[in-house]
Amino acid sequence: MKTGGNNRLLKDATREQIMARMMDRMSATQQRYYQIKQEQKLGELKSEMDD
Repeated sequence: MKTGGNNRLLKDATREQIMARMMDRMSATQQRYYQIKQEQKLGELKSEMDD
């Protein structure tokens, strides 16, 4: 199970690094749009989990 947890952590870290690079290349407007969309998605997921 430890290997599975390590793989998940590695995938999460890699995903975060990729997103950080992408955010660096975005304009302020693009970054804000992305943040708003992420907040909407998180809200939808939370709503689904609450049902």
